[in-house]
Amino acid sequence: IGVSAGGDHTCAVLVDGTVNCWGGNDFGQLGNGSGFASLIPVAVSGVTGAIAIAAGEYRSCALLATGSVQCWGRNNDTQLGNGSNGYFSTTAVNVANVTGGIAISAGAFHTCVIIANGAVRCWGDNTEGQLGNGSLTSSSTPVAVAQIVGASAISAKYSSTCVVVSGALQCWGGNDLGQLGTGTTSNSTVATGSLLTNGVASISVGYQYACVLAHGVVLCWGNNSRGQLGDGTTINSLQPVMTVGIL
Repeated sequence: IGVSAGGDHTCAVLVDGTVNCWGGNDFGQLGNGSGFASLIPVAVSGVTGAIAIAAGEYRSCALLATGSVQCWGRNNDTQLGNGSNGYFSTTAVNVANVTGGIAISAGAFHTCVIIANGAVRCWGDNTEGQLGNGSLTSSSTPVAVAQIVGASAISAKYSSTCVVVSGALQCWGGNDLGQLGTGTTSNSTVATGSLLTNGVASISVGYQYACVLAHGVVLCWGNNSRGQLGDGTTINSLQPVMTVGIL
């Protein structure tokens, strides 16, 4: 019922609420209690009732039907969210103080979850402000993203995060190539309104770029060195550009 790809591994939520992962496993990101890679899916130990999955660099997190979150894998940047900064965990640990979770997304070394009132909580690395709480201090437990209420969709990648709030886009974190969509290249430690203020239906953040579906078209901005904005050029853009041929 859900799938997510990390740096070198992939995880899927099955219809019975269990999770299977496959691929690299140097830091326990497959969650089966071992450190051995697997060419086929293996069951994550101790995870039941999962409804969504988010895989980041060398770790994975599952959102459960109870609204809580469990994570496993690398933890050198406190990205497991259980209050520790241990090197890694090969089995799932409970993320502290998350209740009512309804959506989840993982960046490289941080994870964010929307909770039932549309507020957002994040944990892990914060060197570029990707936790959105106004600081640059990493956190081993979830912290509230400032000024966000009513979020309906979320996407995190590398050191940036964006949410959709009432059809507008709010983003925070790394912004070296304009991936926050604010028209600047300044990082932001708090949620900042993008140039897209209405009509945004969904968001997907990539590495130093992002794309949205808005008003029936796909708009992208940020890094375009390999044509990832889809506008027929390889020119970076601080402004949203329309992807060619997708209407």
